[in-house]
Amino acid sequence: MGGVGDAVQRAAFRQGPPDALGSAILAAAGALSPVRMIEALIGFLETQGIRILDPTPFLKDMFCPPGVLTATRPSAAVLEDAAFGFGIARKLADLDIGQTVVVKGRAVVAIEGIEGTDKAIERGGELAGPGTMALKVARSSQDPRIDLPAVGPGTVLSLARSGGSALCFEAGKVAFFRREEAVALADGHRIALLAMEDPDAASSQRRQS
Repeated sequence: MGGVGDAVQRAAFRQGPPDALGSAILAAAGALSPVRMIEALIGFLETQGIRILDPTPFLKDMFCPPGVLTATRPSAAVLEDAAFGFGIARKLADLDIGQTVVVKGRAVVAIEGIEGTDKAIERGGELAGPGTMALKVARSSQDPRIDLPAVGPGTVLSLARSGGSALCFEAGKVAFFRREEAVALADGHRIALLAMEDPDAASSQRRQS
C-alpha cells in the first residue's frame, strides 16, 4: 500500500505549477519530501481552525501484536532476512525515503521510493526473482497524522505477483487493513505474514530484565 505521503509527493512532481496557496505551502515545506509537505499542509489547515487528529485511537484493532498471522510459517531464511532488513528499513524511514525494503539472501534488492510499497515489492521480484520478502516499518518518531504506515490485501497481491515468500511488518506500529481477507489470500499463495518487534529493541529489553 502506498501512503498519503507518497501520493502527495507524486502529485507535487506531476502536476503543473501550483496556485498561490500551493506555492505558499510548498515554500513553508522547504522541500518536496512527503513529511515536510504534509507538515506544511497541516500547519496551514490549523491556521484555518481545522484540527488534524491522531487516527490511531480509532484504529486500535488494526494493529497486531508480535507473531505469525498465517498458517504458512516463515522459513528460517525469511526470519534471517527480516532481522537483517529491519534496521535498514528503519534508517530509510527516518531519512524520509520510504518505509519498505525488499530482501533476499540477506541482501536489499529494492527500497520504496515515491512509487509506494506495492510497486517496490513488484520491482524487487523482477530484479531478484521468486523468494523475496518485504519488510515495512514505522519511523522512529512516527506522526500518524502525517502518514500512517499500513499493509493489506493489496500488499499480499503484490507479493503473490512477484513470487514473494513473506511479508513482515512492525507489530503495533504498522496498521493491517482487511486482515482476514489478507491472511486468507496469503495462505492461498503460501505467503507468510509476520508482525515483528524491532530486534534491537527486543534485545535491549531482554538485557535490562
